[in-house]
Amino acid sequence: MRPVDDPEIVDVLLRHASFRDRAVLEKALSGSFFAPFVHQEMVNGARFEARSRWSRAALANLPLDHVRESAARASDSEIRSGTFDSLLDEVRRTVAHATLLIALGKRELVEITQAAVADIDRSIKMVGRRSMPLRTALAAALARELAAPEAWAEKSYLGVSRSEALALPLRERVDHMASVFLGTGTIQVSDTVTHALIALAQHPGAAAAGDEAVVLETLRRFPVNASITRQATGDVSVLGQQFRAGEPITVWPERLGGAAAFDPLTPHDQVWSFGVGPRACPARKLSLALATAILGRYRALGVTIEARYPHRRSLAFDVRATIGPGAPPMKTPRSARLYTWARYAVVCAESYPRAFIAGAPELARVITARD
Repeated sequence: MRPVDDPEIVDVLLRHASFRDRAVLEKALSGSFFAPFVHQEMVNGARFEARSRWSRAALANLPLDHVRESAARASDSEIRSGTFDSLLDEVRRTVAHATLLIALGKRELVEITQAAVADIDRSIKMVGRRSMPLRTALAAALARELAAPEAWAEKSYLGVSRSEALALPLRERVDHMASVFLGTGTIQVSDTVTHALIALAQHPGAAAAGDEAVVLETLRRFPVNASITRQATGDVSVLGQQFRAGEPITVWPERLGGAAAFDPLTPHDQVWSFGVGPRACPARKLSLALATAILGRYRALGVTIEARYPHRRSLAFDVRATIGPGAPPMKTPRSARLYTWARYAVVCAESYPRAFIAGAPELARVITARD
């Protein structure tokens, strides 16, 4: 897969008509991570266009006041004081509650949503085997909700009129809600808020920055997407570079964001987490508003994290944290951290043996570096 690191070329490529389709490898991985749901990023051509139009209408047009109100209600209900083994799990529950309030106006599915989304997230981060019963239960629960239009908001379902919503098959609505809104949305907003809280704890000088500035800087420094892939549909020349038909390219947002340290007080250029062009995230405004509102509630209460936590883009490993007043949490014992690394190695070795063998030296280096 051909890497592209020049921001100017990346911007043109992602907007180019010849680079609308995702690369085959990433589509296959997404299918594995999200199964049984069909994420819109897993499809190309006419089906993608239909799903994309639905997402743009359903996500981009939601009133931001409704998003912020839902974030506030979820935060008041879910944020607890105390010391917790996984800050991400705590944040994820709050975000899952908020997304359900935005989408369905109720919280009754919080438990199954939080569990199923956590399962999808562990699969993506390759630290646990996926649980199909959990995902099937979420699909069944959503099917019951979405098959009953009278249970929706008075005039619309998300940001789409009832008539438009009903024009899309029930299976498509379930896939969209589970994979795009509750799955990807909850995972990425949860990761962003968790990254922001860790970064703020480790950079006390950033405390003066506003919540939105912190979110934007977090997305630059710790982007939610490890990579963005595309595949050329024909031979094409872009800014002097030649690309062959079928050639896959990959873009790493973390590299494009630059190596500058976390500093929300200094504005930076383009935030690449949302992508650009036809496949850019349609929920940019919604997700920024949701992450900003929830982050503000956690900041107001106060969050401290375990000492010397090695902050990296992946949140595959739990971070102990204290929410609210209280003594800072102790550093996670070495034995517990080694167990987590061993579990990660076993899952990777079983699920992706070739990748595990190739990455074993790097895994050993990172484990050693933690101390």
